[in-house]
Amino acid sequence: MKNLPLELSRSFDEVSKDSSSFNDLNIDDLESKKEVLKNIFEKSEEGFYVRELSGEIIYVNRAFADLHNYEQKELLGRNSREFLTRESSEKYKNQDIRDLEERWHEVEIETKGKEKKKVWNLLTFLRDKKGKKQQVLGITRDVTELDEKKEILNYLLSHDVLNKTQLIEGYFSLLSEYDLPKEVEDLVEKGRRLTQKNLKLLEKIRNLESMDHEDVDNRLDLSEAVRGTIEGYKDAAAKKGIKIVNSVNRGKIKAGPLFTEVISNIIDNSIKHSRCERIVIDSHEKGEEVVLTIEDDGNGIPDREKEKVLHRGLKRGNNAGSGLGMYLVQEIVRKYDGEIEVKDSEHGGARFDVYLKRWINKI
Repeated sequence: MKNLPLELSRSFDEVSKDSSSFNDLNIDDLESKKEVLKNIFEKSEEGFYVRELSGEIIYVNRAFADLHNYEQKELLGRNSREFLTRESSEKYKNQDIRDLEERWHEVEIETKGKEKKKVWNLLTFLRDKKGKKQQVLGITRDVTELDEKKEILNYLLSHDVLNKTQLIEGYFSLLSEYDLPKEVEDLVEKGRRLTQKNLKLLEKIRNLESMDHEDVDNRLDLSEAVRGTIEGYKDAAAKKGIKIVNSVNRGKIKAGPLFTEVISNIIDNSIKHSRCERIVIDSHEKGEEVVLTIEDDGNGIPDREKEKVLHRGLKRGNNAGSGLGMYLVQEIVRKYDGEIEVKDSEHGGARFDVYLKRWINKI
């Protein structure tokens, strides 16, 4: 094992559950732990590899070699990008590793036998004691079969489950037209609300799945997207006495129709959870980017939750939904090579700044 540059103070199982622990990895205290680490990695079912910043592979474990259908020694000295398919290589050609660090991303590899496999990849920098980046540690996981099962599951959710839920919602609507006892009427209304929540959840799942097929080079008129989305929330906002102020009057961005889900989920979150009286939407150009700002005068988001609010499954308050909405926001923004920041609004509530590439006509 050539100069394996890694310090590991916990077992692999502990580390794999908390990828943030990789931030503490240190190159200098390696030699005394080399054999222990090698033993852990060689027994792991996950593929481990270490490469230079240039891409040259200096270590792979048995699982990584088996995944690629090579002997371990055959992979040493080769560039890690050699094993990506043309599509994945093009996709990540200009990607800054800092944008991928500490989060799983999917790539497609080509094995020695020319077989294509879907793989989840997790990267982290290995630093010296001064914090200078020296090498990269990667963990890989074969998800080819999982991907096939996911397609079947998405189909079932998007068609069978969705259709049946729509039918149930229709039956509840029919029942509500009858002269029912008060107790039964209340149960019917509860049933309707639950099916409507399920329909919204299924729609979010469909949107997550459709991101894989979205064209990132689409052009979207931001002002039209904002106006159209606000129109759909007029009644919900009016019922709570909330005024939506829209100052977005121009701007073309590199995004597709799915971006309206970003606007929709942020507005929906403000209406349902912020206890605000006013939602303000504006935009401005900043270099080659357009910054969309959506803020309110509600109860805001505590500092300790600002970094977590875009994570999958985070729920706030008694009326919280699935926890998928704001996660969907972040994933869509990332899909279009954008960024999103959660801040405090000058109006007293929460503020979301969404940075997107400005559409530039090259003709």
